[in-house]
Amino acid sequence: MARRVRREAEGRKGEARRAKGQARSAAESEFLHGLSGPPERPPSPYQGYSGLPFPSIALRPRDLVLLSAVLCLALPGSLRAAEPPKEGDPPPPVPPGDVLPEVDPLPPDVPLPPPAGLPPSGDPATPVQPIPSPGASPRQPLPATPTPPLTPPSIPTPDVGPPTETETPAVPPEERGAPVNVKGDYVIHFRDTGIVRGRGTPTSPTVLTYRDVVMTANEMEANLNTRDVYAKGNVVVQSGNRTIRGDELTFNLRTRAWRLGGGRASILPRRLVSPIYVRGTEFSGQPHLIEGENGSFTTCDLPDPHYHIRGREISIVPERRAVIKRASLYYNNRRLITIPRLVIPLQRHQYNIVPRFGQNNVEGYFVKTAYYYPSSLGDNGVARVDLMSKKGIGLGVDQGYRFAKGTGQVVLYSVLGAGALQGREWNGSLRHQQQLGSFVASLQSEFRRNSYQFAPGSTNVSQMIDLTRRTTRGSLSFGYRSDRSGGAGVGGYDRQGFTYAQNQTWGRNSARVNLGLFDTQSFGNQEKELNTQINLDRRLPSYDLGLAFNMRNQLVSTAPGFLSGVERLPELTFATHRSRIKGGLFRYLPGGFGLSVGEFHEQPGNVQSMRVLLDLGIDNRRFKIGNSTLDVNGSFKQAVYQTDAAQYLVSANANWVTPFTRHNEFTVRYVLLSPEGYTPFRFDTLGKYHLVTGDFVHRERRFRAAVGTGRDLRGGQFAWHDARVRLQYSPSENFYLAAASSYDFNQGNWRDVVAESRMKFGLAFLNLGLRYTPLSGRVGSVRWNLFTPIGRKYSIQTLGGWNGFSRQYDYRLLRFNYEHHDFRASLSYVDQVGFQNQKGLRFMLHLRALPLQEEFAVGPFGQSLSTTEVGEIF
Repeated sequence: MARRVRREAEGRKGEARRAKGQARSAAESEFLHGLSGPPERPPSPYQGYSGLPFPSIALRPRDLVLLSAVLCLALPGSLRAAEPPKEGDPPPPVPPGDVLPEVDPLPPDVPLPPPAGLPPSGDPATPVQPIPSPGASPRQPLPATPTPPLTPPSIPTPDVGPPTETETPAVPPEERGAPVNVKGDYVIHFRDTGIVRGRGTPTSPTVLTYRDVVMTANEMEANLNTRDVYAKGNVVVQSGNRTIRGDELTFNLRTRAWRLGGGRASILPRRLVSPIYVRGTEFSGQPHLIEGENGSFTTCDLPDPHYHIRGREISIVPERRAVIKRASLYYNNRRLITIPRLVIPLQRHQYNIVPRFGQNNVEGYFVKTAYYYPSSLGDNGVARVDLMSKKGIGLGVDQGYRFAKGTGQVVLYSVLGAGALQGREWNGSLRHQQQLGSFVASLQSEFRRNSYQFAPGSTNVSQMIDLTRRTTRGSLSFGYRSDRSGGAGVGGYDRQGFTYAQNQTWGRNSARVNLGLFDTQSFGNQEKELNTQINLDRRLPSYDLGLAFNMRNQLVSTAPGFLSGVERLPELTFATHRSRIKGGLFRYLPGGFGLSVGEFHEQPGNVQSMRVLLDLGIDNRRFKIGNSTLDVNGSFKQAVYQTDAAQYLVSANANWVTPFTRHNEFTVRYVLLSPEGYTPFRFDTLGKYHLVTGDFVHRERRFRAAVGTGRDLRGGQFAWHDARVRLQYSPSENFYLAAASSYDFNQGNWRDVVAESRMKFGLAFLNLGLRYTPLSGRVGSVRWNLFTPIGRKYSIQTLGGWNGFSRQYDYRLLRFNYEHHDFRASLSYVDQVGFQNQKGLRFMLHLRALPLQEEFAVGPFGQSLSTTEVGEIF
């Protein structure tokens, strides 16, 4: 019996081995059939340059033997010499694309001279004839003028400056194998060397495209293996926001390194308004650096610029700065000034590179200057010198830095009172961000003492440290913050806080934990509290579950009633919607369904109770009745409390719209909010509404009007709502008038009338805003903004606001502008009332291409000044 069992087991193993062998034979047969299947197409000349991935096949030793046998049978036929084309045979087909393949060589006994204007290939024994591009119009042969060979010179890698600058890798992975396309009248491809040569004319140049690079030139030679391109004659290269023009250019398509001889380069950094233009005898560059010798720098786009800055050496970091050594400023080809080194910031900056002049009642007569200087710390630095007749001398420095995966900025500023080294005023800040493994550390610190622009006579210190780690599934952070202030008129204030926060998600679950420990001392009182907040959520296709817990523990308190708010100890919620339910009783819901159970603690009343809340929502339903539309929705909520209290809430909304004519529409709205019962919590206490409102709207192309009112159906002294009236009139694009007011039925008087008008006369415009109060019979406020050009280069702008109750101007601003092709000069008069009155003049001159923070039409608190107080009226 045991032997029979063993024989059956061995038989089953033998059958398994035979089945495995048959499967392997079938796989080998299929593999061989694939090798000897349909005949392969002729190899494409793009093979190796198109970037298409080649398949990788893992072969076993037995497969290698079979493959060798197949290759031995196939190779003799594939190695036959190509027969010369016979007379009358059609030309070989041209594969799709712009780079033309190498043609088959003619018999040795038929010599062919090299193409006119193009040098021979590297192998003189295999001459190649040019082939016009498909679709190109036939042209006459070019004259046989001998030209020197287009030998691309070597491209040295330029010095990229300090190691903190970001460098481009020599061969980015995404660039490997990208296709190079060349178009032109005469283009030829040497497949053995990977060289493509093209020749065109100024009106029909040769065009090379590679990813985002577009290059045009009269003559061009490209190495498809090394991606080196040499171009000559009317060379133009467009790569991203950079344009390079010149007579002779060497360019590497992979590294974007280039060398230009006698040309012009233009770049447009992200934060600049218009490009900058650089010229020189020789320039070299790469994506993050441009260097040149004996060149010029300008933002004027004219062929003969109004101004330019010449320098012995020019170095440009596109998104940061331009450094010009031995810089000479020329205006209309006249040298005005020469300085050893000039640094021009190419990012949005706070200070103007041109000094500001002015006078005001706080600083007196002033001159404020800012000098940008390069730094070995990897970022720009700014040295500031302010001369103020009333405050003294202000000295400051702003220094940015980059090192070891960290960036930051240090700002220091001090006013030396009356020119003496007393140091009465100090302002400083430090901002730093550092990468520490998977964490990012942030540090911010600010210090102010006796700042006349912030709070004179006070000292303020703020510090913050934050350590954060972010992943695809959550984040973790630790933080510390300290704020201290004191001095005359401010009092003592000291607050310190430690925080911990973590968010995590996994699948359909998410969790949030927040802890905060705070210690506050103010006006002789001390408060210490610990805040804890935990949220757990689970979102399923049919419903959502949530658990919320938050508690505020008062550790120390010398001022009772300091804490306020609502604590959940905890609260469990369930929510769903009928659209998410496929079966069961919930599919009959009119809308949403929610149920929550939790215990709440409310301060300062010290009320604590458990609550069960049922929430039913009714989805919006739309009914079409003729031309009218009716939208209806509502909800029902029932709350039961542990203190034997209960409350339910019914809400309903209905909106009826009737367009009874082409230009007229009538709308009726019904709103019901009716809580019944009692709740011990203030956050659960809601008001009652039972309203009906109606609005009539008349719309035309040039005129719009609306009248509406409403009534509280519960009655009472203030049952009627104000009658609202709104008008808008715009007969053309150059004129706009709007007004709005309301009539109080309960008091029998009109409320404020608000009006706004906008008028445009060519390039000039006038905006007016008005507020009139009928009860006092006076104009409450007037706002205006006027701009008018004077000739082609001059303009005047004025902005003001009159306060009818204080009988004074809130602000008055007047500016004279001189508009030039390259810069703008302005003289401004400012008179503003705010934290401190500001009145005076200031002169500003800045280049149009460089961004600058606008100081005109900005209030003393940094707010934008407009012509209206209520925004859009209609």
